[in-house]
Amino acid sequence: TTSQLMTEHFSQCFAISKDACVECSYPRNYIFKLDDEERSSYISKYESPTLGYLIKEFEKYKKIYLYMPTWRDSGKDFFQSLSLDFNRINESMKNTNALFLFKPHPATKIPHNFNNLSNVKLMDSKTDIYPIMPKIDSFITDYSSVYYDWLLLSNKDFIFYIPDLNEYMSTERDIAFPFDDNTEGLKITDFESFIAYLNGKTKWDPHQANDHLAIIRKRFWGNDHHQPNQLDEFINKIAKLINTNLRY
Repeated sequence: TTSQLMTEHFSQCFAISKDACVECSYPRNYIFKLDDEERSSYISKYESPTLGYLIKEFEKYKKIYLYMPTWRDSGKDFFQSLSLDFNRINESMKNTNALFLFKPHPATKIPHNFNNLSNVKLMDSKTDIYPIMPKIDSFITDYSSVYYDWLLLSNKDFIFYIPDLNEYMSTERDIAFPFDDNTEGLKITDFESFIAYLNGKTKWDPHQANDHLAIIRKRFWGNDHHQPNQLDEFINKIAKLINTNLRY
């Protein structure tokens, strides 16, 4: 777990003792601690060449957006219910020399042909987005917990596209914590306002939200001083105990 709050939450969710929870950073976020050279080396060694090509392509654009909506249990037509018009999004991207990456949940049905869009890319569901997250300028989601991973990165736009907020809360999944109290960012509830943001007509100023962001970070990440070796040290400690017991 990542903080006292999450220790309490997961101990209840999984019916385990709080003493069984180890507070440290998630391994998936260790890559955020790397500098550009170390991250490039990691990507070359462990990721597909496609990811490396994509990062190289980022250099052509002034701004990179990543849209990661969460899954809807109802299985409704996701695109229609959120009024998503990717042709208009593509035009906005062309007009502002930007790139819009779309990474839906793996179970989402994709009726749209993204091959005809120059500045909008549908990402493969198997692609690990964590190595490229430091390169993203604007992160767009709705109710996904990946938002909290993004809070570990600075100088990012946090955008919530949530036209179905009331419906989601009443017919889809429960939200673990009160939404507004535990999120900070520009919250957009209709597609026209979303296009206005993509066109640069609406902006979010993170400096005005610094105090609330700091509260949320501390709530979900403790003092945010976790180091990559913390989990390694714990696992090694357990391994030594197991080996000692096996010898006796």
